[in-house]
Amino acid sequence: MIVVPSITITYIRKRSMNLGIFLAEKYKELYDFYLTMAKADNAKIVLMNSPVASKKL
Repeated sequence: MIVVPSITITYIRKRSMNLGIFLAEKYKELYDFYLTMAKADNAKIVLMNSPVASKKL
């Protein structure tokens, strides 16, 4: 395994949300949505150099 700490990958995502009133019954669904986004934001990625990927380039 090779670790290169000086490389930074920037991932930009845009999320838009309409203003509105959310029903109390939908709170758990909205909370789970934000929790899923937060977990994805904190996930790590693995970049691999494979012969298959190199052939497609």
